[in-house]
This record gives sequence, C-alpha cells and structure tokens, in this order.
Amino acid sequence: MKTSFQFRFSKNLKQSKGNINPISLFNVVGCIGGLRRFGNDHARVAHHLGLSSETDIQHILDYLL
Repeated sequence: MKTSFQFRFSKNLKQSKGNINPISLFNVVGCIGGLRRFGNDHARVAHHLGLSSETDIQHILDYLL
C-alpha cells in the first residue's frame, strides 16, 4: 500500500504530466537542488533522486506510478 506521500506524489505527477517516461523525468529533474524550495515532499523526492542511479530512479518512479 502506498503512503500518503507516495499517493500525493504520483497523483500530482499524473495530473501535471500525463503519461510519464521515467527517463525523461530523470533528465528534467537534473536540477535536484531546485526542488527543495517547494516544500517537504519535493525535498524528499529531490533527496531520493539525488542519491539514486538512473536505474534506481526508474524503479522508484515505477513504484510510485
């Protein structure tokens, strides 16, 4: 079962992006530090993406979406 954070994150991504290619999203999120100014949820995402390899990121996004 998804946590409330995972649910909100995936819901927001789906609403704002439609069908998402995780690799494209990884490229878009190249500016990890910039996400931190948007609040706690975005900071957590930025932290996880910043510590992950591209393969890990695809796995994370597949799980969230």
